[in-house]
Amino acid sequence: MQDQPNTEQANAPDIDDQVRKLFAALEGLPDDVSHEALNAALLAQADLIRSISQACEQTGLYERSKAKVDEFAIELTDKLETDRHLVHAWLWLLDRIACAPTHFHAVASVRLCMPLVARYLPSPASQASSEQGAAL
Repeated sequence: MQDQPNTEQANAPDIDDQVRKLFAALEGLPDDVSHEALNAALLAQADLIRSISQACEQTGLYERSKAKVDEFAIELTDKLETDRHLVHAWLWLLDRIACAPTHFHAVASVRLCMPLVARYLPSPASQASSEQGAAL
C-alpha cells in the first residue's frame, strides 16, 4: 500500500531534490577529506540536512521503522566519542546508499538515515552561538 501524503507533505520540497542539492553542496570535498573538514562541511549544510530530515520523518517508511533507527542510534552513541557521531552517521548513510542493491533501497536509505544524521547536528541556537563566537 502506498503512503498517502498529507497536505503539508504535498507542499513540502521533494526529498530527492533536497538530497541532490545537499550532495552538490558537498561535491568539492576530496576523497581523503579529514574528519574535521567533513564535520565542518556538514555543519555548513545543517539547515538543509534538518529540512531533509523533517521531510523524511513524515514518511510512512520512517514512522514504521523509527524504533530500529533509535536502536541503531543507541549503538552508535555507545561506540564512538560524541564529536564523531555526526561524521559517522553521514558516512554510514553514504555506505547504505552505495551498497543498496536497488534504487528503491537507496531511496529508502535516505529516508531512514537522514534523520539519524540530523540528530547529531547541534541545535540551531547552539550552532548560531558557536558561529558567532568563532567570528569574534
